[in-house]
Amino acid sequence: MRAIAIILLPCLVACAPPGPDETRCNAGSVEADIRTSPLVGPAVDASTQTLKPGSYFVSTTYIKLTLEPEGQRLFQDLTAAISDVLPTTPGLLASQLSTSTECLSARTLAVWSDEKSMFQFSAGEVHSNAIRQAKKMSRGGGGVTHWADTEQGVNFEKAAQQVAADIRPGF
Repeated sequence: MRAIAIILLPCLVACAPPGPDETRCNAGSVEADIRTSPLVGPAVDASTQTLKPGSYFVSTTYIKLTLEPEGQRLFQDLTAAISDVLPTTPGLLASQLSTSTECLSARTLAVWSDEKSMFQFSAGEVHSNAIRQAKKMSRGGGGVTHWADTEQGVNFEKAAQQVAADIRPGF
């Protein structure tokens, strides 16, 4: 996953427009120029690159990145640190990252075996560090949420709907 983060994220800094069109860039709509990493993890069918049938806990993050280069670099660094620990995280079954240059945003999807594993990761050192620094990376209007679903509901379209319904001030 780290290699994918390193490939997708640098363009956010170098390719970012002066400022996104906030009327077209929002939590509830998948960005038109979305660049998505492959879905990876033990629950992914290697031949189809899709999630194996089953019931899962799904978490997602949507962040509207700051226009400040320092905050964007911080996002890259923290995403790389999280990507380093994901493959060995207990209960994580799959993960995926998407970025948008046009909207200067990023989305994550994580698929979990159970809710407890998801919350343990969220409370862990690497993820907690990212949470503490969210305001340095974000221009506001982002969010996080989770839900239970089958493999059919694990995609960025469903994630956009879910996170838009759960936007909280300050992220």
